[in-house]
Parts: sequence; C-alpha cells; structure tokens
Amino acid sequence: MMKPRVFLRCWSVLLLVSVGLFATIVPSAAVSGPSFSNQTPSTLSVVAPGFITLSVQISATSKISDVSMSVNGVQLSPEVAGPSDSQLTASIEWPFAPGLYTVTVNATANGLAGSTSWTFDVVDNGTSSLISFSKYTPTQTSITVSGPVSVGADVHVDASLGSADRIMMVLDGNVVDYSVTGSGTDFTVYFVTGLADGPHQATLAVAAGGSVDVVTWTFSITNVANPVADSTIPVLSNLTPAPFSTSAPGIVTISATATSNSAIKQISLNVGGTALTPDLTTTGSQTTGSASMTLAAGTYTVTATAVDSENDLFTAQWDIVVSSNQGDTEWFNADGTPKSDQINATMRSLVEAFRWHLYGQSWEGTTIPDMPTHATTYSVADPLSDWVTNGTFNVDATNATLKSLVEAFRWHFFAISWDLRSHCEIPTHADCNNPLPPQPIAPWFDSSGNANPANISATLRSLVEAFRWHFWGYSWDGAQHFEMSSHAWPNKS
Repeated sequence: MMKPRVFLRCWSVLLLVSVGLFATIVPSAAVSGPSFSNQTPSTLSVVAPGFITLSVQISATSKISDVSMSVNGVQLSPEVAGPSDSQLTASIEWPFAPGLYTVTVNATANGLAGSTSWTFDVVDNGTSSLISFSKYTPTQTSITVSGPVSVGADVHVDASLGSADRIMMVLDGNVVDYSVTGSGTDFTVYFVTGLADGPHQATLAVAAGGSVDVVTWTFSITNVANPVADSTIPVLSNLTPAPFSTSAPGIVTISATATSNSAIKQISLNVGGTALTPDLTTTGSQTTGSASMTLAAGTYTVTATAVDSENDLFTAQWDIVVSSNQGDTEWFNADGTPKSDQINATMRSLVEAFRWHLYGQSWEGTTIPDMPTHATTYSVADPLSDWVTNGTFNVDATNATLKSLVEAFRWHFFAISWDLRSHCEIPTHADCNNPLPPQPIAPWFDSSGNANPANISATLRSLVEAFRWHFWGYSWDGAQHFEMSSHAWPNKS
C-alpha cells in the first residue's frame, strides 16, 4: 500500500507539470483590426432627400489609418476626427436624391484591414415639389467633346419659399465651385471643366424656405483632339499694310510672305477688286509677293493667295484704311465720331449674311450661290434700317443688333449659349446638347448713350474676320485657324 505522503508528493508534481504544459499552449489575447459602430443613417432606415450626414465611429486597440468612404462605389472625402488616433469618427454631409444607397467605410489598424457597409433608402416625402429641375447639361447620355464641358441644370423655386438659401453641386464625388446665372427663384447652376473619357455623375441640391430637393444625372464623355495645323498648306505672314491699319493717300505697298512644305510658285494680290501683279522674291523657305498702287482716301479690302508647287493654296483677307489723318479707323473718325455709311454697310452685310447662312433668308430674293447656308428652304428677308444717321447712333437698335450677332456667332461656332440653354433650333458646328456658359460682352455704349469706339470697332472687326474664315476659309492674319469651323475646310475644322 502506497503511503499517503508519497501519493501527495506525486500528485503535486503531476499538477505542476500539467499547469506548466497548459501554460505553454494557451495563446495570448488575439490581435484584431478596427471595429465600426453607430452608422448614420442607420441600416435600412428611410430618409427624405436633401443634405444628409453620413457618419460611423471607428475603434481599435492601436492607431487607425487609411480611412475611406464610398457611396454606391463613388469615393467621398470624409472628415476624420476623434478624441484619439484609435477612436475616430468619419463623417461627411452629402446631397442625396431619391434612391437606394450603400455606404462602405474602410480602415486599417494593427496591420489588419476592416470594413463596414450599410444601406439606407432616400424617399421623396412630397415636400420637395416646390423646387424643380430641368434642362440638365449635358443633355445626352453620351457626348463627344473637344474641350471643356458645361455641367448644370435649370432650377425653379416656388415663390412661396423665397430665394434659394443653399446650393451644393457634386461632380464625380467632388464638391465643385459652381456658378449661377438668373434670378433668386429661376436660375441656372453650372460648372465648366475638362472631363476624362468615360462615365460621370452629377448631383445638384437646392434648399429654400425649409424645402430641399436633389437631382442626380449621369452621362458619358468621349474627347476628340482639336484640329491642328496642316503643314502641307501654305501659310501667310507679314501682311502689309497691317490689317486694319491706316496709311496715307498716295502710293501704298501691298505685300505678303508665304511658306509651305513645298516651294511657293505664286502669290496673288488684290486690293478693292483690282488685281495686282506682284514681284516675287524668295529667301530660304519664304517667298514674298509685293506690289504698289496709288490709293485715295477710303477703306479697302486686301486679298492675298499663296499657291505652292503641289497646288495647295491658302488665302488671307484683311481691311486697310487710307486717310491723311492717322487717327481715322474703318468705322470711326479720329475725333470719335462714327462713319455712318461704313458702319451701316458693315452691320447690314453681317445681318444679311447671317440670315442667309442660318435660315436661308435672302436679301435679294434669290439664292446666294457663293455663300453657304444651313437652310434647305429659302425666303425673302425683312428690310433693314440704318443704325447710324448723320453721325448719331440709334443706341437701342445698335445694342440689340450687335448683341444678337455676337450671341449667334458664339452659339454657331462653339455652342456658347447666351442663357446656358440648348438652342438646337439654331444651327451650330458644336454639340447643341452641351451648351457652354455665357461669356461677357464689353459695353458698346455707356449709361448716357455715348459710343465706345474701341469696343464697337473690336466687335465689328472680330465678326467680319470670323465670317470670312467661316464662309470661305479666308484667314484674317495669314495663319490657319482650324480651331474654328469653316465651310471651306470641312475636313479640318
């Protein structure tokens, strides 16, 4: 029989061994990543459209890093703050239109990544009906552009709400610095920017008088390169006299220099309908054509055409003034008084040309074969009145005509809209469904009705130059301007 003392000693040894064994196989506390709580709005909750705060608390036993937040796959930039780097709250206020949204938040702690996702529903409660949106831009789901894009919408706020007191615009997950045109209750919100190829999403939220409404729309962009210079076509330079400059009456030298990828074989010069026979001189790759003629006081149109050995040609056309007073310009005398006949003739030709080009309205009652038109039917245009009589402007008529010409030109060339709305009823060489925002117009008259000769002259000159390029491909400075559409160069502009 075993003695009790021996048994107790053996048991004690066994117990010590067992305790030591277990101590070697029981692990320490497990390392864990971040945990998430207090998601807002709560999971499966239903909320009204508007400015909604998304938030979640993040906890860990060590420093938290790499916090990110997305909604339906769109990355946001939440504010991350907390009492410590292991206790944080990620939050952001964001505009939400009706729909189902899933928020995903990611974070890292202890070298382990963690995430949480929750879904909430935004349902229109009817209070937003006093705020409405229309005419979203871009208006097509897929557009091709060659430059900046205007993203925006028209907004109407019911008069009972007063003016809008808060606006937020989001593009591809980023709050943007928008612009506004219009009144307090009817206005357009827009943002102009370059966009990469692919899908894009815009959201616009407006609050007024306690009501909030939000709209979201999507579109896709395809960028195309702007036209570039064609080295196979001649270019002209050193136009003499300089465009719109003033020369003294008498013998005036007319000249232009041309270059191309092949030798220049001909330069023709024409002044006021009179063809000249220029002398040609070549230095290196440059050929200059020059001729002289006697000119009396007046305004003349000069045309220079260069032809290279491959029979490629290019034309420049510009106006010059001949006067004994160097202060005289094409449309104003040196003392600032308007040249009635010249201004009336220029404005009449611009209006008549535009009527024909856009609408097929003929000032002659017949078709104009040497002038392109977008119209398919033709009519007789209404007669025009003078804008200047005996040196005195009809200020209202001149303002109205110049404004309509400038706005129509900007729309026709670039789809720059005077009211940010689409005007597809007016032909344009740009995308009529993607209007660009209005651009400022320098005033032609002061508040007292006094003319600003410099601004009026600059406007008339730019209109004349743009028309000549657009209709016939005539350059105002001898350079190629394929960044602007031209019916003479349909495959290049």
